[in-house]
Amino acid sequence: SGRMIDAFAKLELFKRWRRLCSEHHGHTCALPPWVNSNDKVPPSFRVIDVHANCVVDAPIHAPYFALSYVWGRLAENDLCATMENINTIKKKSSLIQNVLPQTILDVMKLVLELGGQYLWVDRLCILQDDDDDKAQQIPCMDSIYSLAELTIIAASGSDAHDGVAGLSVPRSSEQDTCRIGDSLALTTIPTENTFSNFTYSQRGWTFQERLLARRSLMFTKDQTYWSC
Repeated sequence: SGRMIDAFAKLELFKRWRRLCSEHHGHTCALPPWVNSNDKVPPSFRVIDVHANCVVDAPIHAPYFALSYVWGRLAENDLCATMENINTIKKKSSLIQNVLPQTILDVMKLVLELGGQYLWVDRLCILQDDDDDKAQQIPCMDSIYSLAELTIIAASGSDAHDGVAGLSVPRSSEQDTCRIGDSLALTTIPTENTFSNFTYSQRGWTFQERLLARRSLMFTKDQTYWSC
């Protein structure tokens, strides 16, 4: 017997999962075996400040969340960090004045509601037209995801504009039910049915990001999974 899965996710459940991990798992999750205590984020490491709605240079040792998602198509007016606009998007409230894909907007709001302040998103934190910046940041992707306090995985979409299922987009759960006396029995949704066919699961980059995360909150079209 399973439990009823609502169309939209319950934030309190995510907070509870995070709290239980912090209280009961300690260093097992805070510093898993594949993370070296000497690992560091790259120089010029940038994050989104979800309170100020802008990109900032990451404060030293500040905890941050990371987003793992599928870029998909890049619309003409989509915002990416470039050498030309980096100083502009570092200004307070600059991000709400630009067009951001729904998936990024959803996760920025989620981080804020979970009590976080900083979020790393590749397209806004790496200068996309600067070969030197990419050469400095991309080889450190393993450290970026390993050192993130929590990696939020948007696994349901094939595109950054699709939004996150359970946040801005209703989930498409279909659960078989059976009434037994006064009780209602629900079937659980097999994990392999909800994940294996997603575009997300077929990308090498996203495979690495999911594998290296010390903690992850994965949103699929049917339900949400915590892993730590």
